Amino acid sequence: MSNRFPSDDDDPETDAADAACHRDGETESGRGDPEPPPASDGRGSRDSEADDAGADDAGADDAGADRDGSPGSRKRQYLLGVAALLGLGGLAAGGYAWWDRSNRIRAEAELVADCAREVPAACTALCDRTPPVISACIRLGDTLANGPEERRDDARAFRVFDRACAGGSQDGCARVGRAHYNGSGTKRDPERALELFERSCGAGSNLGCAGLGHMVMFGHGGAERDVKRAVELFRQSCDGGEPRGCASLAVAYLNGTGVARDRGRAHSLFSEVCDRKVGRGCLGKALMLFNGLGIERDEAAAVRLLEETCQGDTKEACGELGQAVLLGHGTKQDIPRGLSLMQMACDKAPPSGCAPLAELLLTGQAGNPDPKRAMELLRRACDYDLPEGCSALGMAMVTGASGDKPDPAAGQRLVRDACEKQGSPVACGQLATLEAQGVPTVERDLESALRRSRKACEDGYPPACSLAGMLLLEPPSGEADPAAAKQLLEQACATGDGNGCAILGAQLLEGRGGAKDDARGLTLLTDSCDKLGSVQGCAMLARAVVLGGFGTADQRKHGAELAGALCLQGEGNSCIVAGAAYIEGRGVPADLERGARFLVFACAAGFEPACKLQTRLPGGLVSKIERELAESRAAVAASASAAASAAAAPPPPMPRSLSLLPAAVP
Repeated sequence: MSNRFPSDDDDPETDAADAACHRDGETESGRGDPEPPPASDGRGSRDSEADDAGADDAGADDAGADRDGSPGSRKRQYLLGVAALLGLGGLAAGGYAWWDRSNRIRAEAELVADCAREVPAACTALCDRTPPVISACIRLGDTLANGPEERRDDARAFRVFDRACAGGSQDGCARVGRAHYNGSGTKRDPERALELFERSCGAGSNLGCAGLGHMVMFGHGGAERDVKRAVELFRQSCDGGEPRGCASLAVAYLNGTGVARDRGRAHSLFSEVCDRKVGRGCLGKALMLFNGLGIERDEAAAVRLLEETCQGDTKEACGELGQAVLLGHGTKQDIPRGLSLMQMACDKAPPSGCAPLAELLLTGQAGNPDPKRAMELLRRACDYDLPEGCSALGMAMVTGASGDKPDPAAGQRLVRDACEKQGSPVACGQLATLEAQGVPTVERDLESALRRSRKACEDGYPPACSLAGMLLLEPPSGEADPAAAKQLLEQACATGDGNGCAILGAQLLEGRGGAKDDARGLTLLTDSCDKLGSVQGCAMLARAVVLGGFGTADQRKHGAELAGALCLQGEGNSCIVAGAAYIEGRGVPADLERGARFLVFACAAGFEPACKLQTRLPGGLVSKIERELAESRAAVAASASAAASAAAAPPPPMPRSLSLLPAAVP
């Protein structure tokens, strides 16, 4: 019963229904036994029975209960009203849940779409989840590693790729392997890179197989060098749709490494990869255009393609573009810009650009020689597993071009390892040169030099073709083979090797093997010296016009001046040519004393042929020149000593030029 005092508006029957309802709720909640029903006059009991009956058969009693307005009828109406209200509330709650879920789906779709458009914030939000959205991590990492310059962050890219790898993505692991191999955003670790490439390739990553093929091709990171296996890995990667694998396969076809050479197939693969906007394919295509390898040579088109590729994510192309700009091949010559592009490649995509830039610094072709910086660049290239960088470093150590004391033993080991362990045609060509010359720790072996240079020529190193051609003209044993020599020299000259053009020019002037053509021979010698910068070509041109009598009077005058300049740079044979020019008045007015000075200078430097010729000169004149030379050297030494006490030591003499090929890494 209620303890509440009823008001005038209260209805006792309604209160009874409320109380009954309240008691039912308490019972259902389990708070105790139901209270006994209140006392009544018996009518309520009958009504309850009628309600129970109505519960069993609603259709039988509803009409009667409604008509008599009993408390049971009112109770049922109340319960139905509550149920209706509850139904409406459930409908409203369900509508809100549907609306909220729809919004969340829409927001998620927008986030995914933004990430697909390479919006970093969207990809970051998806990648930072636990577990991460792997595709978002890969896209974010690629943007950070290869996207626009303002978004680049190699360290963060490495962390993102590592998260993808930890989340089970084998392509993510392959990207971590690349970062370890290149030292991008983390410490360089080729051994760890090899481990990741092997694991990811084995699990089906085509990118991992491309990386593993590269390691196996060159024996990097402790991998056993196996060019045939490398080609199969490239093929597997390419067949799986990975453009890097296709680009590496194209290089193999271009060079005939581990597969029969097929430059048409190489160009087709490079073009397909380039069409997919992948820089390595465009770089390879540009190099084929630039050098006329299997296709018509078009330097201007190559430069345009290199410009586009350099502006993208393939900074290796900047090194190749820099060399073209530096020389004015296919574009306007711009030495400062060329050097800047090569430096950019060396800084952002080592070892690309490092070795060619070092050569310029060694020879002084880019300004004042800077051997110290050049050696730093060569060491960097070698540390990044560029065999040509190691070979060039070794050559500098053998010849003393570094400005330091020569170290022939360590130098020849670097050259030999780059040739025999890493299979570099450049290194093999340079090792053949050492064998042909005979240097400390490398015994002179012309037979080996010929075999090695011919193989390096076949593998695509033009200076080796020049060496092989020269050795065939003057073979170490057996008869000369002028026809084979001419073919090799033509091949070298066609690719722009100045020494090859010079030797071919000399062969045509001398008519060896019946191949005589004075006009073309003199043109080749002149171009090799004036256009291609061949020191050997300049020396041979001077000899041809001064001693051979070829060319005009102006050309003989130019030859005498060339010989004198080369003599002062230490080229002994040119001292004899210059001496003869002035002593005998060939192309220049006769001047016995000036001519004698060239011979005395060469003899004092240890050039034996000059010493023999010196004996034919008047003794008094020779003695006078020797005294003057000794006094001059003493004065230079004193001046250098004084300068050293107040400033830096004078620069070392200009070193020999080193033959290097650009590092083409498609």
